[in-house]
Amino acid sequence: MQAPGLDIMSDASKFAGLQSYIQDTVRQFGQDDRVLAWDVWNEPNNSGYADDLLISYMPIVFGWIREVRMIWMGLYVVCVF
Repeated sequence: MQAPGLDIMSDASKFAGLQSYIQDTVRQFGQDDRVLAWDVWNEPNNSGYADDLLISYMPIVFGWIREVRMIWMGLYVVCVF
């Protein structure tokens, strides 16, 4: 999926619209043995968005995934350059 873009990232009401896409993807492929890990947000600041904005959304996105799939290793890797 392409990055949502700054217009969506900077408007919480638009960003929330991604919840169904993310949760539907996890429902569809979450039990597939070929899925070893989720790359929830690849290169989060590659587009130059504000670090604070990205960091504030990460727990929200992880929460959406947990709502659907409760098996969780508890490992987060967040690198913001």
